[in-house]
Formats: sequence, structure tokens, C-alpha cells
Amino acid sequence: MPGRRPRPMHVFEIRLREFRPSASLLFVTTRKSSDEAIEQARRLLERYPEFLFAEVWNGMVLVQEI
Repeated sequence: MPGRRPRPMHVFEIRLREFRPSASLLFVTTRKSSDEAIEQARRLLERYPEFLFAEVWNGMVLVQEI
């Protein structure tokens, strides 16, 4: 459709973490919304069960902790 502009993509960091600060795994992804990034973080937690929780960051802003 002419005139429709695609939604911009945003860069998110997803950090899978344990309670010890030294144990973490970092992923960088581009998504259209923070909701999509949160869903990606949930899928990563399922894939890496050794990590206890995930943090979703957009720049210096913590979007959500799962």
C-alpha cells in the first residue's frame, strides 16, 4: 500500500542471568516493540534453563525483568 510506512525497528539487549553477577549470557536483537523482545527473552529462558531470569534492555532503560 502506498503511503504506509513500516514501523521502525528497535535494538534490545536480552541478558540471561543467574544470581551471581559473573554468570550471564547476552543477546542483541532488533524488534518492532518491547513486547516482541520480551517474548524473545522468554523463549531464550526456555532454551537455556540454567539461567534463572532475564533482563530486557532498550539502551540504558530496563524494559522488564522476567
